[in-house]
Amino acid sequence: MKTAILALLTLSAFAQPITIQAGSPSDQYFTGGVGAWAVPLPAPLAFLRYGTSFSYAIPLPNGLYNISVVMIEPNKTGPLQRIFNVSANGQASAPLDLFQLTGGVNVAYTLPMMALVGAGFLRLQFTAAVGNAVVSEITVTQAPSVLEWTACSSPLMVTASCFGLEFMSIIKADGTIVFRYAVPAPGVPSPPWGAVR
Repeated sequence: MKTAILALLTLSAFAQPITIQAGSPSDQYFTGGVGAWAVPLPAPLAFLRYGTSFSYAIPLPNGLYNISVVMIEPNKTGPLQRIFNVSANGQASAPLDLFQLTGGVNVAYTLPMMALVGAGFLRLQFTAAVGNAVVSEITVTQAPSVLEWTACSSPLMVTASCFGLEFMSIIKADGTIVFRYAVPAPGVPSPPWGAVR
């Protein structure tokens, strides 16, 4: 196989971090939900957006992003009274019970997420199973990554390490692969998936 590094994202090429105070007068990119100044905390945690289902479509350059979703429990008195999840471009969190996670009301909880933006938008979906989903602040920061293309050196090369595929990988600075997409190399039939273990 041969590997080519197509692009190295450098700090100078990064999109500027974006912070959205959900529910505040400057809230933007949302669809649905209700904005409110509902809790006795300093901004930005004083703001929140809530609803059974609402979303954000944040325009961003294509790339890999770290996302911090800050939430508080504004009024529930115990666990299992509010349960919801958050998805970032289709990758969903585990169910969230803010009271259980923080032990009380008006205590900030930060959900870290990571998402690949490939169509110009980061889409965050908040979906409640019990009560309403809530969010107070969303911060999006582009993550350092390398875009790498690994191709078979020959259209006839169908080996255990290649199977006639070409791979596009996005690799974080620490070397972990966060996204890999495989396509058949030109002139190679579909790989023998039955032989893959």
